[in-house]
Amino acid sequence: MIIYNKEIKSSFKEVDISVREILVIMKNFEDLSDDALLFKVSFVLRELMNNSVEHGNQFDINKLIKCYVAYEVPDLYIEISDEGKGFIRSDGYYKALDNEKRERRRGLKLIEELNFKIEMEHSTIRLNLDVL
Repeated sequence: MIIYNKEIKSSFKEVDISVREILVIMKNFEDLSDDALLFKVSFVLRELMNNSVEHGNQFDINKLIKCYVAYEVPDLYIEISDEGKGFIRSDGYYKALDNEKRERRRGLKLIEELNFKIEMEHSTIRLNLDVL
């Protein structure tokens, strides 16, 4: 079942509005209304979408971020895309193409620690979390 599927302008304000909308929708589903899960989802969405604003779309308000969230028992799916240069896989890690020197990967490491499975392709990141 699709929970959210929108394109938003590349701004922190639009990210905040979208994340709040997603959390309100999730609270309507018993399997998705747990406070710990809502915190995880909020953190992950903000991390990924804020990175799209800053690094992918480089604060260009005319560029869009696509956000897709779906739930198929027991998995929650999240997909975020932007109009940036994307990533390549190098030495077992994903490297951002917008800045060859930037290899922090702090956000991805934190997302992995929250038990999300991560898949990346060009400027799209897909996450999967078993919520049950």
